[in-house]
Amino acid sequence: MKRCLFVVLLVAVAIGPAGCSKAPSGPQVSWVDLAGGLADFEHLARLDSPSCKIITSFDRTGGNDDFNNELRKGPKGWIVLADLKGPGYVSRFWSTTSDSRRPQIRFYFDGERTPRIDTTYDEFLGGTAPFQSPLAAYEPWAWYTFLPLPYKKRLVIMVTETSDRPGSVPKTYFQINYCPLKPGGLKESYPVSPSGEQLAAVESARQHLADFGTGHVAAPEGERVTQGLTVASGAVGALELPAGPRLLREIRIQPDFGKDCTAAARNLAMRNIILKIYWNGNNQPSVEVPLGDFFGSVWQQRRFQSAYFGCSNDTFYTRFPMPYEKGARIELVNLMPFPVSFTVDATAAPLASWDSNLGYFHSGWMKTGPGEVGRPHNVLQASGRGRYVGMMLSVASMDKSWWILEGDESIRVDNEPFPSWHGTGLEDYFNAGWYYGNVLIRPFHGVLFIAPFRT
Repeated sequence: MKRCLFVVLLVAVAIGPAGCSKAPSGPQVSWVDLAGGLADFEHLARLDSPSCKIITSFDRTGGNDDFNNELRKGPKGWIVLADLKGPGYVSRFWSTTSDSRRPQIRFYFDGERTPRIDTTYDEFLGGTAPFQSPLAAYEPWAWYTFLPLPYKKRLVIMVTETSDRPGSVPKTYFQINYCPLKPGGLKESYPVSPSGEQLAAVESARQHLADFGTGHVAAPEGERVTQGLTVASGAVGALELPAGPRLLREIRIQPDFGKDCTAAARNLAMRNIILKIYWNGNNQPSVEVPLGDFFGSVWQQRRFQSAYFGCSNDTFYTRFPMPYEKGARIELVNLMPFPVSFTVDATAAPLASWDSNLGYFHSGWMKTGPGEVGRPHNVLQASGRGRYVGMMLSVASMDKSWWILEGDESIRVDNEPFPSWHGTGLEDYFNAGWYYGNVLIRPFHGVLFIAPFRT
């Protein structure tokens, strides 16, 4: 990470252990299943679903030249980005380049000599069906796709070479996420000619995700509990949820600061109202995060709609799946110097029985200040059985530059000596490139706020 003064404020979200039973082998999954999973959020709460790995172009020397670091050379004019052993599937492909020419890309499945996919970045990443927004796009200044690409035996990914000399321009950056599956766990590789059923499944998932940007999303199924709370300064208001086992599908919180509340006070409230969630009567909260940070309104209230959280009509919402076995309690701690009223409602569906492969939702808030210059910012440190789901990150540079975004994210799993996940820069992690450009909201990622030099 570059030496610059900075502050990092974020939400780290994880699913924690709910039991110790061994994950089942499960049935074979198909391309239809994988595509449908894009719009089925409940799989996030399962500890037995596949975990993701990554291959990137990060600088192996420890420097900042995170480009043109391919796996190996291919045929003349081509480089190999990845050579994956099956079964498994690619769950995300991200890339950007300084070359004005659009690279070509090829996918060789299961030892084929002829690429099953042979196209350009523009067509593969946001061009023709089924690779269309919001599953695939070019924005801002980078290409990405979330459309699953399953492979039973092997997958080789190549792109055209943009430079003859490593380290010279033009530069190609890439990130490839893939999920290994157990032997026999995949029904078929990416189809040569997708069937009508397969294309319909992809289009259904694509349209469902597109609906989040328009607000045309059906209310979640389950029992809805609503309660009005007026919380005095320094006090705590609470909502008790019905007894479990249940799956909490949505939480909505609408604060009412009163007509005399100033804009500055509203902004201050985003950090001075604390959201807490307790599972099964535990004394320690599993969620303890400032209200604004949890819902994406870091420095001020932001109106936006994404798949997992957002704010619409002055109401904050989250749709992260949160199963619980016995009970749940939502608290709001008011640290403002005046009382604040809230309307809180939650929708939870009953579960037939408790499944030990379901995980509990956890969320924390961490801050790094100028005193930690030159040290990595710790997003999450956890032990036991669990799943890291994602984060919301905000940064403010004290040296008035965007170099803060040059820090690479890394993840070490089970005491790895070297991180198996090593990224190429903070904006790349959020599917952007070249310091973003403009505010952008998509179902799984976005840039909510940009101002010199905060984002």
